[in-house]
Amino acid sequence: MLCVWFAAALAVAASGALAHAPRPVVPLLLLAPVIAFALAARRRGDGLARRVLERLPLAAAIAVHVPRALVGAAFLVAAAHGRLPRAFALPAGYGDILAGLGALGALALLPTRPRLVRAWNLLALVDIVLVVASAQRFIVFGGADAARPFFAFPFPMLPTFLVPLVLISHGIVAWRLRRRS
Repeated sequence: MLCVWFAAALAVAASGALAHAPRPVVPLLLLAPVIAFALAARRRGDGLARRVLERLPLAAAIAVHVPRALVGAAFLVAAAHGRLPRAFALPAGYGDILAGLGALGALALLPTRPRLVRAWNLLALVDIVLVVASAQRFIVFGGADAARPFFAFPFPMLPTFLVPLVLISHGIVAWRLRRRS
């Protein structure tokens, strides 16, 4: 299922279709999988979302965040070359780098320090929410020139795949840590 979602996101991102879609489509694409997973996971039974929530190794849910360090670096490089607005890229870039590197620390601390892992999860969640809000300011409320950089490949992969996956994994980490304690 994850591979199908990734392939669909890649096709949408590579096609450039998001650049021509109404601006509110971007936050809807981002939030729809998160809401769908949350609703499906709340159901009792043996559905896919519930199985992922209960059986995905906690370390795997944390490891999803490691690539955020690379995304953050890509934001900084894109801003340095004028391909992303600095007002977005600098805080988002540094925050994602810290969240991604923090995931490595959380993986190391997982067996012995679940409270520190919980703190990392909360801080990294706050970061991604702020990044999403900042991006929406440019995409939804900015003019065409402000939104254009966000639609250049590979950046459309973020709202169509990586950010929803990150948000879902934050929920999984929080739920699993709460059940452990």
